[in-house]
Amino acid sequence: ESVGIYHQIHRYDGSEPGYFVAGNYPHPREDGLFRPGQNWGWAANTMLRERFLVDYAGHRKDRLSLKDVFWLMETHGAGGICQHGFENPGSLHSVTSYIAVCRTGDLYLSCGAACQTQYARYTLAPNGSEAPQR
Repeated sequence: ESVGIYHQIHRYDGSEPGYFVAGNYPHPREDGLFRPGQNWGWAANTMLRERFLVDYAGHRKDRLSLKDVFWLMETHGAGGICQHGFENPGSLHSVTSYIAVCRTGDLYLSCGAACQTQYARYTLAPNGSEAPQR
């Protein structure tokens, strides 16, 4: 997260069982920076989505397959990940989605709502540069 020249980085701390979820709204700090601002609907929308993911995936003892993750990205309704302006508290809509597979270095990107588009796959080389597509 960035506010002007200030940055805030969130990393998995082990408190949730195996999954780390962070949406794109400001997570407040004790010094008053990074608070959601006047439009709480946007933050509430993302908080619902984060909770949905933790509730679905957080207590599973097995790993999520990539197929499971694509399905999750296409879910709708209260807390669903794929957002359309008419069905969520912030009246927001999905513009793009990202799925990072840290173990393999694969990054999947969608341009548009996950339920209406395909993901492009990119693979990052070990040194951080982009590798050719497989």
